[in-house]
Amino acid sequence: MPYLNVTEVESALAAATAAPYDTFTQLIALPNLTWEGRQCHAIKIANGSGASRPGVYLLGGVHSREWGSPDILINFVEQLEQAYHGGMGLTFGSRTFSAADIKTIVDTLDIIVFPQANPDGRNYSMTVDAMWRKNRRTAAPNSAACTGVDVNRNYDFLWNYPEYFSPSAAIVDSTDPCDYQLYHGPSAFSEPESSNAKWIFDNFPNVGFFIDLHSYGQDILYSWGDDQDQTSDPTMNFHNPAYDGQRGVAGDAYKEYIPSDDLTTAVQLANTFRDGIQAVRGTAYTVKSAFDLYPTAGTSDDYAYSRHFTDGNTGKVISYTLEWGAEFHPPYSEMQNIIQEITCGLLAFCLSVRKRIEHCAFILNRNPIGQDEVDARRTTGDLPMQDAFRVVVDGFTAAELGLAGPGSTLNVASPVAGMTITCTGNTSDTGSYGTQIQRFTFDYSIDFPDDSAFGFAGATEDLTLNVTAGGVPASALLTLIKQPDPFLLHGDPAWLSIDLRVFAVRPHETWFGATMGADASAAPGFIQQVMHNLTAGKGTAGGQSFDDPAVLSPDEDKSKLYLQPNDEHNVPVFNFALAKVHYIGLIGASNVRVFFRLRQTQVTYAGFDYPPGGQYRRASSNPDGQPIALAGIQGNEYVTVPCFANGRIDSTTSSMDQQTDGHNIQSFTAIGGPEVDNFYGCWLDINQPDLRLPVEVPPQQDGPFDPGDPNPNFRPVSLKQALARNLHLCLIAEIDFDPTPIPLGKDPSNWDKLAQRNIAWSDVGSAQAVTTFEIRPTPMGLPAGQTPDELMIDWGSTPPGSTAQIYLPAVKAADVLAMATKMYTSHRLTRLDEHTLQCKTGGITYVPVPPGGNINYAGLLSVVVPEHLPHGNTYTVAVRQVTNAFGRRTPPPPPPPAITERRRTAVVEPAQIEWRRVVGAFQLTIPVKAKATLLKREERDYSVLLWIAEAIPHHNRWHPVFSRYLQRIAGRVSAFGGNPAHILPSPTGEGRHLPGKEGGPEARRAFTGKIAGLVFDCFGDFEGFLLDTEDGERRFSSREKDLAGLAERVWRERLRITVWAERDEPHRPLSIIVREPPAPLRRRL
Repeated sequence: MPYLNVTEVESALAAATAAPYDTFTQLIALPNLTWEGRQCHAIKIANGSGASRPGVYLLGGVHSREWGSPDILINFVEQLEQAYHGGMGLTFGSRTFSAADIKTIVDTLDIIVFPQANPDGRNYSMTVDAMWRKNRRTAAPNSAACTGVDVNRNYDFLWNYPEYFSPSAAIVDSTDPCDYQLYHGPSAFSEPESSNAKWIFDNFPNVGFFIDLHSYGQDILYSWGDDQDQTSDPTMNFHNPAYDGQRGVAGDAYKEYIPSDDLTTAVQLANTFRDGIQAVRGTAYTVKSAFDLYPTAGTSDDYAYSRHFTDGNTGKVISYTLEWGAEFHPPYSEMQNIIQEITCGLLAFCLSVRKRIEHCAFILNRNPIGQDEVDARRTTGDLPMQDAFRVVVDGFTAAELGLAGPGSTLNVASPVAGMTITCTGNTSDTGSYGTQIQRFTFDYSIDFPDDSAFGFAGATEDLTLNVTAGGVPASALLTLIKQPDPFLLHGDPAWLSIDLRVFAVRPHETWFGATMGADASAAPGFIQQVMHNLTAGKGTAGGQSFDDPAVLSPDEDKSKLYLQPNDEHNVPVFNFALAKVHYIGLIGASNVRVFFRLRQTQVTYAGFDYPPGGQYRRASSNPDGQPIALAGIQGNEYVTVPCFANGRIDSTTSSMDQQTDGHNIQSFTAIGGPEVDNFYGCWLDINQPDLRLPVEVPPQQDGPFDPGDPNPNFRPVSLKQALARNLHLCLIAEIDFDPTPIPLGKDPSNWDKLAQRNIAWSDVGSAQAVTTFEIRPTPMGLPAGQTPDELMIDWGSTPPGSTAQIYLPAVKAADVLAMATKMYTSHRLTRLDEHTLQCKTGGITYVPVPPGGNINYAGLLSVVVPEHLPHGNTYTVAVRQVTNAFGRRTPPPPPPPAITERRRTAVVEPAQIEWRRVVGAFQLTIPVKAKATLLKREERDYSVLLWIAEAIPHHNRWHPVFSRYLQRIAGRVSAFGGNPAHILPSPTGEGRHLPGKEGGPEARRAFTGKIAGLVFDCFGDFEGFLLDTEDGERRFSSREKDLAGLAERVWRERLRITVWAERDEPHRPLSIIVREPPAPLRRRL
């Protein structure tokens, strides 16, 4: 049987896409005619559709003389589709592919085969010159005497190689149109053959794997071909011009960067391909980098792999060149053996691609679980524990997992008696259960009918959870603990601790038998009395119970913190917090301290870090000889501020380590085993005007802070200007009990001596809900094979048609999308701008978190809901951050000792297992209310936020986030019927509405910045000044002498000012607000 000619290859493609195969195949006409006018075709084999399906692209017939490549690919197509249609398996030597394997390949992959890329050259080689390699280009600069371009040197990867390669590189390439084999063409993609091959990449973006078939050498080559591979220096890469002229020489300093994960994947899949080939008759192929053959430029494999580096909107393509056989034209009897070998290898490769996307992992949300919490929950009827953990399964269709809908379950057996695990359902990534490959998230609750699960002898017990989904196993360690120590209950969900409550009080109101005085001086005494009354009354005082939701309501109106000193009715308002601390034991506990801290905004990571202390900083001894909480520091900013039951010291005259808080140091007296509860509390004085903390950390980081410091960012401002970066802040309570310190890394979701309230409200009428947040970057230097951190956003019952935007100015959206494409079989994320992601809500969205340093990423979450939602509805969005966790599988109990024989046996270490755990979470609650009821509060919030924004330095990580936050809040004011242009910055939120002209609103504009220059006319008279603002430089005109003096002093001292001007006369200043006090005049000696 001879090799297929050009016409026979095309006929075979037509037959392969005709009945009975037409239901799962597609004939693809390529857009570019060859130089001799031939139309090329490819074939797609796939039963099903969807962007989540991995694509495998097989290319052949590029070099004319390599006759066997189209024959291999035509045979591969025919055997695969015949086996699939017939429901049969295939056997090649010692390797068998079952009918189920064949079905998996066709049902879940998109396989694109372009078997004859260069038909003109193939025809010429078969009829005129058997060793012809190139195409048949005769257009300039070619001619009849110098015909053809090497198609596999015509791709856009370092195509103009003399510019990029070292002069001493032994590159196999040529710029000579008369070179018999290697001329690279007049420009990249100048040839219709290479353009057709590129068209497939462009039009099938799910292609993630590519093999270009060539001969000969019995090699499987992976990227790169321009130089040796290295995995350590990302800056040493093909698109860095600093290395131009250095590439292509083995053993020198330059080597091409390839991420270690990609190199591992490329080698592993190549080994699978090799093993499939060898299984037929033992032929050994060599896996190596393309450069190990010889240096090249403009090749298909390097172009395919390089695409995602040069264009973040394209997916990654792991690419190969196969050099089959030992000669160009083996006898056809030998060629038939080679065809079977390569077909077997390709099937093994495709099956391995399909298996590589399958993934199963635990995400533990409740770990460890303490007996004290279980007993308390059982008493109050709060068992089972909801959302205790999740199992994420990716890379399968619903049918492959046996899922019919969200009620379908996946069983996880309990590893111990006395603990019951129940799967409560699942969520699909797409919201549907069709034929697409996608990610499914299963939810689990845990119940404890009795305490028998805690019958172990030690203080803790590790239990191994196991599950298998679609044949893919996963394991995790769940820890049970027995601790007779003070503890806080988390509740459901953990970020809304049932033992940590906040409430707002007006003057002369009575709470828990204590009456608030007329002003702020009464606040410490009030909260101290409340704590005393609740402890004495065992949780009840003055006819009110701590546990009664009608008293300490979770609703926004009663549990939000005020940033303004007065409420909407101009009545003073004071914020407080209470913590209920439990103790169960026989010996009592002395000197149990509780520290309260406010964070800047909602946060997904609050890991305990003392010692040495960053966000959980403390002084070891205050004037009472006790530890005291200090303001937390990250980088050059304060990220937490402690709050106390005692009055806060004046930090302009004293260091913060002089603070005392004796009422939050208490002892528990044991009463024979039953639970004892003590109440702790603090005044959350975030809305008070006193100067307390700078916006940046000065050398004397705990004060005292000088209001006249030459550096304005080191001068103290109010707590809300220094700390608040959202309307709603996160509150964390920490139990500090010397005998049982909190381990490093524990957080409020997984340790019973930490608790949090981490919730934001954003009411909607016809506006978008919005909240700022911060997340921990994935740690730098993540080992190969480990998964980056992710945000797991549970959209709850958010109404259909809603969309969300996630703004992270420290992160490139393209980087996140590239990670998502690599990590997930499907996702809904899209790029809105350079730093903003957008997605439709519904189900669960996973967002990869790029690596970064030790400073958290600041971000903004916006949710746009449909208009005309029913008033009274409330929607919740839960944002969790998940990360890697590791442990040793719990070994089985040892067998009984042998009596009749004693022998030495090897000790087998239990295998390490990996799973995912939640490191923190927050909630955005979206109540739907009438617009008219929201306007006044939104205007007040906008006013105080404008005032806070004035204190945030331009170089601070929060500046771009807060600027966009203000834009969103301004949009909400407009949507509710107001005009944000009429609202001024104000620490009280009462930015006045300016009086109107002729009965209409007066339009004024404010510009904030620093004076960059003074303007004088040709006579030296003052004419105005230049103001450097965020939006650029603006000129203001005035000839007033007093203004000239003010402007000169402001200019010399670099003070920040706000200039108000008429909208229709924006260059004439109406008023000037000096935002920073001038430096005190110094006496000259």
